[in-house]
Parts: sequence; C-alpha cells; structure tokens
Amino acid sequence: VTEACEYTNSFLSFYPTMAVILNIEEDHLDFFKDIDDIRHSFRLFAQKLPKDGLLVINSDIDRYEEIVDGLECRIVTCGKRADSNYRAEDITYDHFARAAFRLMIDGQDAGEITLGVPGEHNVYNALAAAGVCSFFDLPKEKVCHALEHIQVDGRMEIVYKSAKCTVIVDYAHNAVSMESLLLTLRDYKPKRLVCVFGCGGNRARDRRYSMGEIGGKLADLSIITADNSRFEKVEDILADILKVSSTPVLVNPNAGLPRSENGKTVYDVDPEDFAAVMEEIVKMGAVITGGCCGTTPDHIRAMVELTKDIPVQLPEKKHRTVISSYSQAVVFDKKTIIIGERINPTGKSKFKQALRDHDLEYILREGVTQQD
Repeated sequence: VTEACEYTNSFLSFYPTMAVILNIEEDHLDFFKDIDDIRHSFRLFAQKLPKDGLLVINSDIDRYEEIVDGLECRIVTCGKRADSNYRAEDITYDHFARAAFRLMIDGQDAGEITLGVPGEHNVYNALAAAGVCSFFDLPKEKVCHALEHIQVDGRMEIVYKSAKCTVIVDYAHNAVSMESLLLTLRDYKPKRLVCVFGCGGNRARDRRYSMGEIGGKLADLSIITADNSRFEKVEDILADILKVSSTPVLVNPNAGLPRSENGKTVYDVDPEDFAAVMEEIVKMGAVITGGCCGTTPDHIRAMVELTKDIPVQLPEKKHRTVISSYSQAVVFDKKTIIIGERINPTGKSKFKQALRDHDLEYILREGVTQQD
C-alpha cells in the first residue's frame, strides 16, 4: 500500500491493481498548466488499472465520470451523491470532532460507523476504505472495528497534551487540506489556535497566498517556518505570506543548509550572518523571531542585539472577501456581494436534490433567475 502523488506525474510510474482517488484539486501549478491538465493525468492513472482491478473514486469530484468513462476495471463510488455506492447519512460529531454516521451501501443501510479520527474529510476516507474492504469480502464488523481504532502518524496526530495546551501534527500542505484541518480544530472550541506551517521554496507561489490567507482567517496566530526553502530566500517566501495574512507571523529559520562533516551535522551560517538576515525579516513585518536547526545561543544573542530597537509592526486586517469551494478560492476583495435566497438550498427540496445529483443545469438556471 502506498500514498501516490500526482506532482511531476510521479504516480504514473505505478501500475496498481487497486487505486483510490479521493480528490482532484487545483494544486502543483508550478508543474501542471491548469486543472484540466491535472484531470488528464488522473485519467491516465486510472487507465493503468487492469480488467480485474478496482478503482474507488469520490463521486463528489467535479465531472468524475470523465475519469472513469470506458474503464474495464470494477468501479466503486463514494461520497454524498445519492447515487454513490458508499454514502454517509446522519453524520454527527462528538466533542473531539470525531464523526459517527450511518453507512449506506447501494442504498441499503449497512449500520453505524464511529471513527477514531476527527474531521469531515475522514468520513470520505472511511467511505473509500470501506469500498476497498468490500473487494476482499471482509466482514462489516471487522471494518467498523478498524475504522474506530485507526490512527495514522502525521494525520491529526496528538504528539503532546497537558493542562495548558495540545500539540497536533498534520501533513496538510495546501490550502484545501489546511482549511479542512483548521475548521476541524475549531470544532474543538480551543481558547487559542496557533498554526505552525511553512511553504517550501521553488514551488507554486499561489500556494503561499492561499495557505497564508487560510492561516490568517482561521488561526489566532500563524507561525511561519523555513520549511525547506530550497534555493529560494526565506525573505521572499515570507513576503508572499505577509501579503495575505492578518495575524502576527513568527519566523524561526535554520542556520543555513546542513551538511555532514566527520560524521557530524554542521551548518554554515554563523551568528553574525544569521542576525543580519533576521534583521531584514523583522523590518519586513515578522513579529516574533527565533532560530531552529543549527542555531545556538550565540545566534540568538546576535539576532536580539540587531533587532531589539526595531518597532513592532502588527499586520493590518486585510478584510478580504473570499468564497471557497472544495478546490478553489475566489477573491472579491472590497466589492459588495449580494447572494440571493433563490440559491439557498434551505427549505428548497428541488434545489437540495439538484445539489445531490450534481444537476448543474438546474443550479445555473436558478442562479441566472436570481441575477435577473
């Protein structure tokens, strides 16, 4: 079992007998041209499955039918659509945001599932896992037991807990996954939510804007790490994030890139050079600064000496208006946006059913009528 990534089309090097496609989103745009280019790669990936293979796919993916059309393998769908093979109904959450739901298989009630991991995204994961298990004819009781007790390292993993704070690690590395994570954590009703994240260098810059904006919107404090800046300056990455963040930003980079010398890991940036870079970072607007790998008390002392008299620059509220879908965010900035009741599904059974069935023609027609 392996987690495959579409970046640089690396997943096209695999020849699986079973595959799960959970989402297709606008990501890695430093490699792909656009969302259609990404969808084309997923189509090529699905075509690699043999006739006796299995593809489990999220039916809430936009136009997922184009991905599976003409495939000879067995296809199992999961999601919120009424025609999904595996669907969740009556979803509820406990005080740790862990979901419980009624599992529907081909429209038939298959019993209640209680998850041991939090968040709506894990409902999708559970549906996909149940779909795979059906391929092996595993008893439902064993599937339910496994889903209730599963814990994945690096996915909503609690690494420290005390009366003062809880530290959770997650691999979220783009705006969609980061937003899902922070919204889930908000369900915990924390007194304060601090988000520590980084955006790697020499990768799509759009990801920095979107992650910085999500962090600024949903966290009380965003802490930006160097996170493998590769051949890009930390200052350039920070500048992109500061453009959209409304919360104070913390920066604590390494003392350069590590290398091995006589069996020991050493870093090349001395305290004076480190302090000079941190001086520029503070002037840019970083509110809290520190040091990570390779820094010593001498590095911190030199940094404090150069930055102690620089006035603190608290970030301005950006007041950005953003509407976010599962895969895309649309920015309206300071325009006044009126969203009419005609496209509000509350109390409108036909509109609700259109959403379930992905009847875009009906939805668009209602939207045009609303505009008129």
